Amino acid sequence: MTAPVTQWLGHRPELGPYLTAAAVTAAALPLYPGRRYVLVLLLLFAPLLDRSWRPPAMPRGRAHTVAWALLVALSAGLVAREPALSGGLAAGALAFIALPEEWFFRGYLLHRLGGGWRANVLVSVLFAAVHVPMQGWMPGVLVFFPSLVYGWLYARTRDFLLVVLLHALSNLLYVAWIERWLTAVVSGTGA
Repeated sequence: MTAPVTQWLGHRPELGPYLTAAAVTAAALPLYPGRRYVLVLLLLFAPLLDRSWRPPAMPRGRAHTVAWALLVALSAGLVAREPALSGGLAAGALAFIALPEEWFFRGYLLHRLGGGWRANVLVSVLFAAVHVPMQGWMPGVLVFFPSLVYGWLYARTRDFLLVVLLHALSNLLYVAWIERWLTAVVSGTGA
C-alpha cells in the first residue's frame, strides 16, 4: 500500500509505517462509537512516539502577535454574533479539534514527509480521509481544500499557533454557516 506513496515522495522507506498507520486509523474510525476521543488521543500522542521528531517552535515577533490577536478577535466576534455558537463550543473547537489535528497533520506529519507541495497534498488527502467517517462524504472531502491552505500557511510562516487559530476559526465558520448551507444543498431545500 505504501509503495506508490513512498515512490511519489521519493525513496524514503522510513515513512511507510507512518503512512500505513494513518491510513489504518482513518479506516478504523467508523468502527468505534467513541472515535472522536480515540482520534484526539492518537493525534496528540502518536508524534511523541517518534524519537527523532521535535515539536514545532513558536515564532516570535509583532506580525505573529498581530495575526494571532486578529484571529482571536474574529473568533470572539463570531461567537458573540452567532447564536449557534457558544463559548464552550468555541473552546472545544480549539482544544479538541484544531489543536490535535494541527499538532499531528501539520506539526508532525507534514514535517515528517519533508514539507513540500507533494507532502502537503498527501497530508491533505489523509486529513480529508479522517474527516469522511465523522462528517460524511461531502463535508469530509471538502476539508481537503482548507487543509491545503493550512499546510501552505504553516510552510510559509512556521507559525503553529497561527494555523491552529485559523483552523479553529474555520471550524466555527463551518458550524455557524457552512454546515447549514451544505445540509440545504444536499437535502434539496435550497441554498
